[in-house]
Amino acid sequence: MAIRFGFWITVLNFTRAVINQLGIRYKSAFLYYISIVMYGFNALLFLVWFIFAQMWRWNFAGTLCSGDDLTAE
Repeated sequence: MAIRFGFWITVLNFTRAVINQLGIRYKSAFLYYISIVMYGFNALLFLVWFIFAQMWRWNFAGTLCSGDDLTAE
């Protein structure tokens, strides 16, 4: 689920970059403004994604799957 969410954040960021380039190409302040708003939204989503990824990693199942509880032989 975390990987899928990260993928959609990347798709949103790519879309924002395309809109930004179109705004620059056509000298459209509206498209440029939309890309700035999308940038802020993308940064907020990335922060949420990072926090949830840390929560998933450090809960019991995450530490178990990563092998943190294994003892060296």
